[in-house]
Amino acid sequence: MESCRRFPGRTDQQCQHRWAKVLNPHLVNGSWTHEEDNKLIHLVKKHGQSKWSIIANFLPGRIGKQCRERWHNHLNPEIKKDAWTEEGEIKLIKAYRVHGNKWAEIAKLLLGRLKQQAGFDVRISRMFSWSFSLSFFLAF
Repeated sequence: MESCRRFPGRTDQQCQHRWAKVLNPHLVNGSWTHEEDNKLIHLVKKHGQSKWSIIANFLPGRIGKQCRERWHNHLNPEIKKDAWTEEGEIKLIKAYRVHGNKWAEIAKLLLGRLKQQAGFDVRISRMFSWSFSLSFFLAF
């Protein structure tokens, strides 16, 4: 890549990656439209949840990583978006006792909940700052 010569210490592959994933003016870096969401849902049904680069080819300006993140963080119908139940919060506390602040591990145990969802760490700290004693929660 000719332009990469201006960046000592960078390989052609690094320059290409930076251009394709960050600097390309044709990339869309804003909110997703309803049309894009609907198209992404259709494409995931057609191609599955692993062909993100192929799916991105049908969404001009979007890259595979954006498609994957949009699906897994917002559109996947398996994501639970309802309020937390007492049972769910107890599972969260138990998982926290075992795994500490390894939120990705905890999310795997709480099917349908994302590690970012409602901020597990914030939820835990709020629980322990309530008027209940720590021993009450640790009894579960």
